Amino acid sequence: MIGDADALIEEAEQKARALLAESERQVVDMIEQAAADGEREGAAQAAHMREEIAGLEARMLKEVDGEVVKAALRVARELIAAELHAREDAVVDIAATALGAAKTARDINLRTSPRDAPILRAHKQRLVAVLTRAKDLEIREDKRVKPGGVLIETEAGVIDAQLDTQLDELESALTRPTLGDELEA
Repeated sequence: MIGDADALIEEAEQKARALLAESERQVVDMIEQAAADGEREGAAQAAHMREEIAGLEARMLKEVDGEVVKAALRVARELIAAELHAREDAVVDIAATALGAAKTARDINLRTSPRDAPILRAHKQRLVAVLTRAKDLEIREDKRVKPGGVLIETEAGVIDAQLDTQLDELESALTRPTLGDELEA
């Protein structure tokens, strides 16, 4: 009987050792699984944070770009205004450049501010020399045209070469969303 008892005790101890080994293996597996789950979750959170940071960076750059464009245009307006003030004949350069876009027109009326009309009339031959088809152009005073700018009327339409119009168009072109920006939105 003692032998049976010893055998039973031995068998119980073996089962206990096996249970203990199985429990230890399960604990190790659970720890490894928890570590792997935590690593995946941490990687997912890190990826999400990187995406958020990239989006924030893009928005900040877009805002900064807009401010840089506005500042550059403000400086351009001031420089052009100073040039127009310092050089009365600067309007002749503006008119000649604008007439280049209408050089093949037959009938040309150049509208300008009353302040600039005498200057443009004094340089009329220089302006006509830009044209290839018309032999003359009509210079007319128009109080609606701001000093330093011109409106050119032809049979094909009107060219608005007023400073504000040109700078507004430039600003619009510089701040217009690009195809990449539209795809992101």
